[in-house]
Amino acid sequence: MVDQMTQKENQDWVLDYWPATSGRNLAGVISKEEHWQGALEFAQMVPNDERFVRTTCAFWGVSEDSHGGIDQKEAYGIIALMRQRLVTLANGS
Repeated sequence: MVDQMTQKENQDWVLDYWPATSGRNLAGVISKEEHWQGALEFAQMVPNDERFVRTTCAFWGVSEDSHGGIDQKEAYGIIALMRQRLVTLANGS
């Protein structure tokens, strides 16, 4: 659906999402929270991550960073922080 639109149709769709930018009002201002909420809602509309990345890259005219993954050491650090947080939450209840 969304990934089959032309770039102009995609841009119109995104601009019309917010009242401040409706009708291609490029001078309209939206807050960071409004943009973030719109991005989250869009991510929920797209059926899978691959299509989300493809659609987002096509809209912005950029490509996904293929070397942007985290390494094993970073992953273990994130897991350790999650474990620590879970222990803290478990002990607090």
